[in-house]
Amino acid sequence: GASKKKASPAKIRRHYINKLHKASAYGAELEERAKVSCDDRTAIEARAYAAWMRGTLALEVGAWQTACAEFGSALTICRALGQGELSGADGSSTSGEGGAEDLERRDFFAARAEHVIEPLLRYCQYELQEGGMDQSDLRSFLEEQEEAEKKLLEASFPELSLKLPSTLGSLQDKKRIDNATDGTDVSTVHFRSRDIPVESKGLRLDLVKIADLRQELDKEKEGTGEDSASNETKFLDLLSLYDDAVSIISSELKEYEKMKAGPAVNAKRAEAGGLLGYLTHEKLKLLMNRNEDRANRLRASEEAAGNDVPPKLLEQIAHLYDALLQDARSVAQLPGINSGGNG
Repeated sequence: GASKKKASPAKIRRHYINKLHKASAYGAELEERAKVSCDDRTAIEARAYAAWMRGTLALEVGAWQTACAEFGSALTICRALGQGELSGADGSSTSGEGGAEDLERRDFFAARAEHVIEPLLRYCQYELQEGGMDQSDLRSFLEEQEEAEKKLLEASFPELSLKLPSTLGSLQDKKRIDNATDGTDVSTVHFRSRDIPVESKGLRLDLVKIADLRQELDKEKEGTGEDSASNETKFLDLLSLYDDAVSIISSELKEYEKMKAGPAVNAKRAEAGGLLGYLTHEKLKLLMNRNEDRANRLRASEEAAGNDVPPKLLEQIAHLYDALLQDARSVAQLPGINSGGNG
């Protein structure tokens, strides 16, 4: 029989946007029903979910101010839930203080705030600044939205004691807001003497997450001086983010390679190839720095052991140097912005 016709990207996007519209409407309905049928804790969770869905829809259609407002609401609530800052009128916890289930729930909301909602909010801030909103106006806008959300929650749930943490502590301090268009600029990347534009929304968001996680890793490394369990987990999360970003740009490159060659298509192929090279290079550099630090620590242990060096220690050092050599070769073979790149 005839093969099934592949849907066009425009049709797929329309379908996706329609799904988001429905999800946003269902979220709003859930929020309203929870107010009359559920306890306050559940109703607040429903509001956070509804705000997250509205923010996601606004992000996809480019309504950056609306997205900022909704993600800000969701972030404020998730931070409060993650820190256990909700209590009933009698001062008791709304979720069974001290229980294992409560701790797991708090971890879930804290992780949702830090790893999902905050990067989305920062990306929307970045887009607002790219669109011409200056930093002072952005700060004022965020402050107004946060204050409005707190008043709404206090009016809707008067029986609860709401100690709402400020989202501005991490999102609004001068250093991070400045870095949104400076140290963590996601509109372009610099690789092999060229600036390469980043047009994919998904890739830009991954770059924001990568910048945040690298900053956390650097800070933790300065504090401990070595690999803690937490540091190791974040390092693996960072590698996973690089893999996600590589997957996005590899998929785009494959699409460009299917197209008929021409000046515009060739330019897009070159940009995608450059982005793939950049991401691969950054990931390899990360691995090399990690292995070099570990090798140096093992060498220090070797010197301290004197003549009683365990053979296993020497094997570990040799393995790390072999990995470093392989990664260095991979870096040297990376393509540049085009097939004749200046490796």
